[in-house]
Amino acid sequence: MFRSKLTLFVSVCLLSSVFVGLNASPAFADKYETTVNLTDGVDDNDPTRATTIRASIWAIEQVGDVMLVGGSFRTVRDRSNYASIPKPYLAAFDPDTGEYVPWFSTQTDGPVYDIVDLGGNRALISGEFDSVNSVSGTNGIAIVDIVTGLVDTSLNVDINDSGVIRAVDVVNGKLYLGGSFRSISAGGVSMNASGVARIDLASGVLESSFNPVLEDAGVWAISATSGGRVFVGGYFSSVNGQDETETLAALNPDGSLVEGWNHGFNHRKCYPGWNTNCGAINGLAIADGKVFTAGAKHYWTAQSLDTGEVLANKIISNDGQSVDLVDGMIVIGCHCVSSVSDEFN
Repeated sequence: MFRSKLTLFVSVCLLSSVFVGLNASPAFADKYETTVNLTDGVDDNDPTRATTIRASIWAIEQVGDVMLVGGSFRTVRDRSNYASIPKPYLAAFDPDTGEYVPWFSTQTDGPVYDIVDLGGNRALISGEFDSVNSVSGTNGIAIVDIVTGLVDTSLNVDINDSGVIRAVDVVNGKLYLGGSFRSISAGGVSMNASGVARIDLASGVLESSFNPVLEDAGVWAISATSGGRVFVGGYFSSVNGQDETETLAALNPDGSLVEGWNHGFNHRKCYPGWNTNCGAINGLAIADGKVFTAGAKHYWTAQSLDTGEVLANKIISNDGQSVDLVDGMIVIGCHCVSSVSDEFN
């Protein structure tokens, strides 16, 4: 469903995108031509959201027969008459027509930042909310059946007040969480944390053996391999007290740093006049033996999964904000225009 997914991405999110072919040379960017169709959309960004970034859509994922859209919006707009429909933070659309799906009833009480399709009409959602459908144990994350609206209470997570889970990944039955939280509990296990955690999905138990220490932690992206290596990206200054681990780090299954990997901010530009925290990662994905990242300021980068060697390092006209693997293509979302970028050179 790449075409329908891309159609919704372009016409609802209103962002530019870079499409990267996985098997090309190190300068492996290429334009992807597609059709853009008018769709229903979302509106009315919540002014009380924790992030100051003004984007109203943060996640798009097809689950079953609907396209779920999550973010900090508070209403849906009908394209036929521009009527405003109250449906904050999480809404469903038809992936083929772009029409709003009114029967989707799942409701969070705060912004949604990530969505993962678990199969069988089940969606994993995470964000800046205290509960889903007013069910306890859904602070920041929950599994819901998109058809019945029921919450799977086998996952019962609690994070500290004002905590946020911005990114999730599910690999080999393990749930990886990234965000801004200082403590977390699940399945009877609790621990202090610095924005990263791992939960066994089958049992719902927090795995306290994985607890890396991130300074000034704000994790915006997390992705794991089948072998248990974990990549985290965001707005942090160091990992496990090691120098040159700001914004990006590769972790072993026990939370230690992967020795010899090229951690840290690897983009080639940090322009004069930007503040000292000029490096940040907003999106990250793993594909074809590479780690793709995008962020601030104004870049996307590809590195070797094994060593961290930089394979491509591209300037774009503004910040990269998301990285996703869609039907064999890396899709990099940004508020950018290619006319003043080098992503296709």
